[in-house]
Amino acid sequence: SNKQRREVIMKTKILLIGLTILLVNVISANAKEKIKTCYVNTAWNNLNYFVFPNDGGKPYGVYVETLLSFTNKLNLDIEFIEENKSKPYLDNCYKRMKNGEIDIISGLYDIEINRELMKLIPTYKCPSGWNCKGNKHHNIGISKKSKYISRIDEFKSAALSSDVYDAIYNTKFISADQHDWGGIVTPMSLEE
Repeated sequence: SNKQRREVIMKTKILLIGLTILLVNVISANAKEKIKTCYVNTAWNNLNYFVFPNDGGKPYGVYVETLLSFTNKLNLDIEFIEENKSKPYLDNCYKRMKNGEIDIISGLYDIEINRELMKLIPTYKCPSGWNCKGNKHHNIGISKKSKYISRIDEFKSAALSSDVYDAIYNTKFISADQHDWGGIVTPMSLEE
């Protein structure tokens, strides 16, 4: 009868709407969040700390690898923003962090300015001759203004052992070490 047919059509529509809602929720739940970082193109003492290739390729180096050790475990996309050198060295990145433009920085010492702006997570141990203060490690710092600060315990749990970070620190990264990590690179602005 027409009444039964209309009921079947209505139930089918309701089922399709329900499946569509479920599918949208599943896709949204699996979408990666993006975390932003900032650094200066840096090669020092024959080690590549943070290299933004001239050919537009993916950044690579000790600090990139350190950040990826966290973001890959936490299923986060990472956007690298290249900044101009400044005095003090990372001042432009600190300004971006104070303005809420970036979430995380790698390769930081445990010093007052960093503790004021960020929660620090130790990565590799400073060699004894470096006279490092505080926790005597290089650290990643998560901005206290970042939405990721509420996940600080997840970041701490994602940290690798100090021995692994020591090995990363002593690796000479080259352009072939550009990983397929799906990061987004924002070229440095030409404005001062």
